[in-house]
Amino acid sequence: MGSSDIIKMASFKLRRLGSRARSRSPKTFESAPISGTVEEPQGGDDDATEGTKAFSDKKIVIVVDSTCRQESKVALQWALSHAVQSQDTVVLLLLVKSSYKLPNNPNFSFEGETDSGSRRFLCAMKRICQDNKPEVPVELCLAEGKDKGSAIVDVAKKQGAGLLVLGRRKKRPTFLRILMPWRRRRGSCRGAVVDYCIRNASCMAVGVRRRGRNGGYLISTKKHRDFWLLA
Repeated sequence: MGSSDIIKMASFKLRRLGSRARSRSPKTFESAPISGTVEEPQGGDDDATEGTKAFSDKKIVIVVDSTCRQESKVALQWALSHAVQSQDTVVLLLLVKSSYKLPNNPNFSFEGETDSGSRRFLCAMKRICQDNKPEVPVELCLAEGKDKGSAIVDVAKKQGAGLLVLGRRKKRPTFLRILMPWRRRRGSCRGAVVDYCIRNASCMAVGVRRRGRNGGYLISTKKHRDFWLLA
């Protein structure tokens, strides 16, 4: 076989291989359609509603003590401006001596149950609530006991309070406590009583006092002590 025949045979085989390659159809790949919608989790509306209810319709208990009138007013003013919402209920908790007999009827009148000074102060505090938040209902409650801290905590728990607010008296300088040890401060605004309520209350408890005339408030909670709130 000559060289020309070999070249012809090789070219013939190459043409056959080329025709086979062209006859094969390329494989096609179909992509799955991508959905542009995202399924919402079931029960989302119910969870959102429950979460809203958890932070609404709460009772805010504010301690009223005639022996700490200025501190009680500060606590009420802070609560009305920073905590009370239109759907809430304000409960004014008046501390009385253990010698008073508390009535069993929750819708009782305070006439005859407290001394005239405490009664007038309680009515004044109620008027402050009604003037600043007329849409918010106000309830009155009494607490008795020598241990003021435990009495406040117990009543707040029975009321189902979502927030407990107490006025806190400014601590006296050390030299005054040494020079006048007989002037022992009493009432719910004492630091020991406020600290006890903050530590042991079943709800969030806040101790409030003024930082000067225009200096805002100093707030005490379980996590913060004398946190400055300029408002």
